[in-house]
Amino acid sequence: MPKTAPPILGARYGLALQLAHQMHLTHVRKSTDVPYVSHVLSVSAIVLENGGDEDTAVAALLHDVVEDTALDLDAVGAMFGPVVREIVAGCSDTTGDPGHKPDWKTRKLAHIEHARRAGEKTRLVLGADKLHNARATLADLDEQGAETWTRFNAGADEIVWYYRTMFEVIGESLPTKLRRDLAAAVDALSAWVS
Repeated sequence: MPKTAPPILGARYGLALQLAHQMHLTHVRKSTDVPYVSHVLSVSAIVLENGGDEDTAVAALLHDVVEDTALDLDAVGAMFGPVVREIVAGCSDTTGDPGHKPDWKTRKLAHIEHARRAGEKTRLVLGADKLHNARATLADLDEQGAETWTRFNAGADEIVWYYRTMFEVIGESLPTKLRRDLAAAVDALSAWVS
């Protein structure tokens, strides 16, 4: 199969990078000092490493802005177009006031159902997001042990259930390397609760 040309990351990507930095400027990863923007940069890199185009790379940078900041889907769509808007919507487990989210289980069940209907581009960003989150959790588990689970809004069993279920829903549609990496990360998380 002939290789396709790599995506051109133009001005839209640069604007998304600036916006992601600005919107997550004061955010850190849960119970750490790691700037939150590191997560969206990693998700975007995983998307690009797995064949993503500029729309998916832009959406990866912005995949948490609607659920974690005051920016809404209409603003994302106006700035970056309908494809990016659709992907960001599909990656957001809430789109209302970030300070008043529904309970964890309700959000995750709805997110799983949305993922079942999501398009290929949304699933790519979801897979990259889940992979980076799983890897970050595994690194913390290796360093801090089972205490890591206490920083989440759900227990270890529920968190592993969510990752495994999301993998079952989106895994088959992911590029081979991403599917393999995510399966390994979910298995490694499962080992911590077995």
